[in-house]
Amino acid sequence: MATILAVDDEQSIRDILKMALEDEGHEVTLADGGRQAQDCISKKSYNLIITDLIMPDIDGIAIIKFALKKNPNTRMITITGGGKTDTEHYVKLAAELGVRKIVHKPFDLDQIIDAVNDVLGGQ
Repeated sequence: MATILAVDDEQSIRDILKMALEDEGHEVTLADGGRQAQDCISKKSYNLIITDLIMPDIDGIAIIKFALKKNPNTRMITITGGGKTDTEHYVKLAAELGVRKIVHKPFDLDQIIDAVNDVLGGQ
């Protein structure tokens, strides 16, 4: 079992992540954006953070940097939906920061579970 923080500004995505990851036996905390994610990270260490890259308040890159400053061993997965914003720049930055998996929306539950299992290495 791992402790996982899932960050996304879309309620439906947070709900899906929580359901799928708890079904796999993980302890999941949800954050609805960057500010709430930073608050969670300040109070607790997580084995894994799954964050959306593009959010209205604080983007995923800032969350990744904040989390790694607190705990350089935190593992990361980003999810991105593209949309109006060119996400290639964000994806490249995330990879440079050590993000191990990038999952594109729309995704299915198997993609998320496989990504989590790969990143955690059976933890």
